[in-house]
Amino acid sequence: MYEEIIALLKCPNCNKPLHLVDSVLEAGEIVQGNLKCSCEETWEIREGVLDFRVEEQESVNRWSELTTDMTFEELDEMILSKTPQNQQDLTEDTIKDIIEYINLTKPEVVIDIATGRGMLLNELVKDVKQEFHLVCTDLSYVVLEADRRKIQKYNPKIKVNFVSCDATNLPFLDDSYDLALSFIGISNMGDLIPKALKETHRVLKRNHYLLNSSIIIEQNSKGYELLKDFFSKESSEGFEKFLLANEVEKVHLDAGFKKAEFKMIGESIGQKNELDLLPYEGEWFGIGNIYTKK
Repeated sequence: MYEEIIALLKCPNCNKPLHLVDSVLEAGEIVQGNLKCSCEETWEIREGVLDFRVEEQESVNRWSELTTDMTFEELDEMILSKTPQNQQDLTEDTIKDIIEYINLTKPEVVIDIATGRGMLLNELVKDVKQEFHLVCTDLSYVVLEADRRKIQKYNPKIKVNFVSCDATNLPFLDDSYDLALSFIGISNMGDLIPKALKETHRVLKRNHYLLNSSIIIEQNSKGYELLKDFFSKESSEGFEKFLLANEVEKVHLDAGFKKAEFKMIGESIGQKNELDLLPYEGEWFGIGNIYTKK
């Protein structure tokens, strides 16, 4: 991570400022060090990733377990090989829409919520035209450390900061970011979606945008019933509605945003997919970005 971002940080326990000590820099990046708080808590930076010692999700995307028997590179190849081509094409178009917005608006400081294995990040560092500070966040230290290794070879002009933290308790000051992004990250959080959106709203500057990517489906569908059953088993009953176009806009407004509009990037029919419940085979789905203004 980079020293400029430290001014935006706060202790997630007591909200006080953090101070860097014992740091090691390589090409201007802090690769090792500690951030200390006056409450006597210390948070470690190792391999360039700031670690707030949070736990991965229990039900989905436990990256440390998925890579027990394979590398992240092998995992990426496996996921790509099993993802239907129409879904890949719509994913690429959705990411292009985000990059076009960034190149048009030229934000200086951007936060990516739930970066995961870096589908958006990988394209950002290759295709964004101007310099800016990017902060990538995820529950998993492991996946962020792998993301950092991957992107080092792409675009040296972009300063990418990696922070392992909880999206429902972001360790950043209010009104810190010019733009917030989440590519199918927040939408995977189930019953934590409202809280994650409220936290994103808090750290975003007034009159600035969150671009939140999401898949949408029809309520009268087998896929919707399967998702409803899944959330019921996870004690998150009712959150399947967040994959309906009208509801996904409403949940953003309920989180405090003053404007939320779903921009459909494309639509298709689900094909066989061994990795995900959705899109369901043979059923309509859409994918796009919710343009959400604070």
